[in-house]
Amino acid sequence: MEQEQKKQTSKIAVASLVLGCLFIVPFLGVIFGLAAIILGLFSLVTLHRKKEFFKGKGLAIAGIILGLVGAVIIPAIAFLAAVTIPNFMKARVSTKEAVAIANLDLIAIAQIQYRAVNSDCATLAQLGSASPPYIDSLLASGTKDSYKYSVTVTSNTSFYATALPDNVAWAHTFYLDEDAILCRSNMEEAPAPLFHVDIGCPPNFSEVLE
Repeated sequence: MEQEQKKQTSKIAVASLVLGCLFIVPFLGVIFGLAAIILGLFSLVTLHRKKEFFKGKGLAIAGIILGLVGAVIIPAIAFLAAVTIPNFMKARVSTKEAVAIANLDLIAIAQIQYRAVNSDCATLAQLGSASPPYIDSLLASGTKDSYKYSVTVTSNTSFYATALPDNVAWAHTFYLDEDAILCRSNMEEAPAPLFHVDIGCPPNFSEVLE
């Protein structure tokens, strides 16, 4: 017992533990973690050879464990997050865009049905306030499923509808008119077209082949 009390605590083991605790430091955690592992292993070897003079095996093991957390586990979690989060966001955006396309298709069908009865095209408000309504009230309000919708009537037989992302990063804008040609912006988060095109898609938009 007296001999155990005379043993000195290994300063290398202490240093390993201290550096291991610093794994939480942003960006430098990996470096501190690696240093903790190296010092911890070196301390264990030293303690094994000179166990009659030094103590601190538990400190060295704790330093190694914390070092592994900082040098291996946290970077691995960060890597997985960097890979999976963008893919998750892109999948979410693709779902939102698919819903926007479906809503524009509903508007196009509603316009055909409305014209068959009224002989002209209609705004979103008119489509939603008809009896019975041609579209649901949420779509008629102009905002639904993270997109803002707009319908502009240019003549009795022509209109154009747009779907603009509403706080959805990486999403595209869509355009559709009486020709039922669906167009998507070439760039993400592009502004909605402000005019009707007679043929094809507006500038910086491309046809979507459904």
